[in-house]
Amino acid sequence: MGISKPKTAEDLLAEFPPPIAALTEELRRCLHEAAPTLVERVLPGWRAIGFRDPSAGHICALFPLPAGVKLYFEHGASLEDPDGLLAGDMKQARYIEFRTRKDILRRSLTRLVRVAVTSRL
Repeated sequence: MGISKPKTAEDLLAEFPPPIAALTEELRRCLHEAAPTLVERVLPGWRAIGFRDPSAGHICALFPLPAGVKLYFEHGASLEDPDGLLAGDMKQARYIEFRTRKDILRRSLTRLVRVAVTSRL
């Protein structure tokens, strides 16, 4: 028998400490509020939750980790980021790292998510 893979976000988050699960849940809410068209699905091999817009395609993914959560934007390198949220030097993707709820800058994050969705349309 193989190892059971998480089928829902709740299954995935059950594998993490409660503060990380709560932080991930808060970020999920922020993403859905910023772009209600986003559809999420668990990416079991990545231990992540992916977010896809029906028209724009894959936008981002949340990666819960033992010490925080990373939010990767698939095409982050080409996104306008006036608030300087994005980090990383990968060719295409960029990320934001969250350790606590205080790290969530809602207005800036909302703006970035909306830019990510509309720039892919």
